[in-house]
Amino acid sequence: MAFLSSFKASSVLRAVSRYLLFVLFLAPGRMAVFIRNGLIALLLLMLVALPATAGEIDPDLIGTWKLQWVGPAIYWQVRADGRYRSFGVGARPNEHWGSMTAYQGQFTSNSPFGEDGGSYSVNGEVLTTTGKLGTGSWEAVWRPGGQGSTSDCTLIDSAPVESALGTYVRGRSFPSRCVFSSTIAGSGEVSIGIRTPDALPAFKHFETAHRLKKDKIIDISGVGDRAFIEGHTITVLKGPLIFKVSIILHPAAPDTDTADLIKLAQAVAQRL
Repeated sequence: MAFLSSFKASSVLRAVSRYLLFVLFLAPGRMAVFIRNGLIALLLLMLVALPATAGEIDPDLIGTWKLQWVGPAIYWQVRADGRYRSFGVGARPNEHWGSMTAYQGQFTSNSPFGEDGGSYSVNGEVLTTTGKLGTGSWEAVWRPGGQGSTSDCTLIDSAPVESALGTYVRGRSFPSRCVFSSTIAGSGEVSIGIRTPDALPAFKHFETAHRLKKDKIIDISGVGDRAFIEGHTITVLKGPLIFKVSIILHPAAPDTDTADLIKLAQAVAQRL
């Protein structure tokens, strides 16, 4: 319904704009002035009233929020790209990904379970929403730029990993790899591994893997010397090294969601 309303408003707006041009150039005398002024007022009113475009998100909402209620934990991760993730024990078996807009105190959302919409307000670390299911209060458990992560990994900073998982993280370093776990148990993990050099050049290993998986991979440019994605893992060749970055989320992100993998791989490549 939100899409339909936006489509209708946009169609009317285009029609009004065309008629306004006609009046400006073809209608005679005082009648042209009268009609023109009325149409300009209508045009400005419609511009103000048009809903937020798909994916437009109020920066105050970006982060992960925990529903304040007596039941099992439900989390709502709101992303800057206009997607959200509903997860946690209380959200099962209906954990899911969806799309949303949030602008000037009004939100709309679309998910496999239908559409919703209503009002919201943010007061410090508390988010209040009112939608089809009533009013809910949410407490921030992660916001970009916070100080809740710890890590001894030298391959990447915590910030881009936080953004990928939507939570603070605990990073652990092992020989030739790092593992980042979400501070919300069971909600996500990022692993980074560097292939140990051997007698065969790295590019030979890369070409072999690329050839064997050619029907299942997506070639990626702009990361290292060469790179490809298979599922939720990106494999990168840079100089004499091969490394992999994997993201595990619950629920799993769509296979087409490659932006976070690419950003993490680019950050690692800069360190090597």
